[in-house]
Amino acid sequence: MTVYQYIDDFIATALSKEVLEDYALPKLKEFLESIGLSLNPAKTKNVNVSEDFDFLFFHFHRFHRRDGSVKQFIYVPCCDRLDSFMKKLKIWLRKSQHLAVQEIITGLNRKIKGFCNYFKWSSNAHKAFSYLNHRFYKMLWNWVRHRHQKKRGAND
Repeated sequence: MTVYQYIDDFIATALSKEVLEDYALPKLKEFLESIGLSLNPAKTKNVNVSEDFDFLFFHFHRFHRRDGSVKQFIYVPCCDRLDSFMKKLKIWLRKSQHLAVQEIITGLNRKIKGFCNYFKWSSNAHKAFSYLNHRFYKMLWNWVRHRHQKKRGAND
């Protein structure tokens, strides 16, 4: 059994549904009762690992390696979460047009660091961060062009 935990939420994986229901769940319930907690039936789900699922803004996916022998279980940031983060940054940047550039950079750094610190432990975070870097560059380039409309660069 493997457990992925974040604060008071967790995922428990097992080799089969029987092992999960007959062994893992009773052990988990017993442990939680010993510390005065219990599983919430409304939030508790049994999901087959071969199906993809989302949990705490991560997308969990299981696949076979190319040689077919070993299965891998990865989790990556959800695409919806990446897009909503970029939308929030864009809105914040529009609302902050009147601020000095140093204040904008400080605010963006704070938001980006918080987001990246949350998702840095995922399996393929570098791919998601590369995608965000590209979108962020385009967003900032458009912002600079809008802010300095009379100054034209070599690329315009």
